[in-house]
Amino acid sequence: GKDDMPGAERVFHKLEDHKKGDLCPSCLVGKLYPVKPGTFIHFTGRSPLQATVHETEKLRCNACGKYFEAELDEELKKKYHPSADVAIAVQKYALGVPFYRCGKWQNDLGVPLAPSTQWERSEHLSNSVFPVYKYLLTCAAEGELFHADDTKNRILDLQKEIKKNKEQRVGVYTTAIISKVKDKVINLFFTGRSYAAENLDRLLAHRINENNAILMSDALRLNLPRKASVLWAKCFGHARRNFFDYRDKYGQMVTYIIRQIGKIYHNDKKTIKMSDDQRLKYHQKHSAPILIKLRRWALKKIYLKKIEPNEELGEAFGYFFNHYKELTLFLRVPGAPIDNSV
Repeated sequence: GKDDMPGAERVFHKLEDHKKGDLCPSCLVGKLYPVKPGTFIHFTGRSPLQATVHETEKLRCNACGKYFEAELDEELKKKYHPSADVAIAVQKYALGVPFYRCGKWQNDLGVPLAPSTQWERSEHLSNSVFPVYKYLLTCAAEGELFHADDTKNRILDLQKEIKKNKEQRVGVYTTAIISKVKDKVINLFFTGRSYAAENLDRLLAHRINENNAILMSDALRLNLPRKASVLWAKCFGHARRNFFDYRDKYGQMVTYIIRQIGKIYHNDKKTIKMSDDQRLKYHQKHSAPILIKLRRWALKKIYLKKIEPNEELGEAFGYFFNHYKELTLFLRVPGAPIDNSV
């Protein structure tokens, strides 16, 4: 309905033959009064960027030759309205439509704008919002909880440079960092030669808060900052996956393990609306006994040689034992998450 469309243009159509207070032309007794207007929604298609051609009337004196021209508002003299720059950036970076395709679309719909011009407008916009980005970094540095992870990326110019200089570090990565600051969440992305740990070190260099933040990530050392001090929580999802991958080979044993881990996740779901302290106490009461039982069960199986340490299931438990302290941080520290799935 109309209330669901805050961005729609509103046009009010007035009655031409009647107005408030007129005698009713139907019964010739009553008088007309206003009621809730009728509504009809009309959809039209147009290009993402609209252009308005402003023509100014010009007059010239036939004696002295002086020109007189209609004045335009200063705002109209600027070729690109800020909303045009935003629309270009949203298409490219939020919707993922390449500049050349946006350019073709604009051209086909009669309002051409070259891909190179769209790039220039995006750069202009990025320069204006860069101080906001820098401020977000300082805000994010004060977070109580950080989620971090790396993924590979491709920057062709950078790859050429690495190849040309024969550098030892050949990878290009995007680091995603989610910072939870009280009731706010800030999502940051860094793409380049650095790993998550190095990006976190640079971010936490802005930190004023003296309390150690919680870092949730997988167990790779490349995620742990070298300079900044954090409480490292490791992702239980990764530990679970190590077992789940061998469910066909080990049958009932893996089924039992997955079922026990499932109980912990079920407990975590129940704590969604609890405070951090309430959640901690709930896990200590209901999840800690499950983990202690699972740990003892595994140690007994290994002791009785029903699981060999160097086979797949033994290696999965090796990961579980080696990282047990960090995997179970949610049992000791308020606010520590159970995994990095966010």
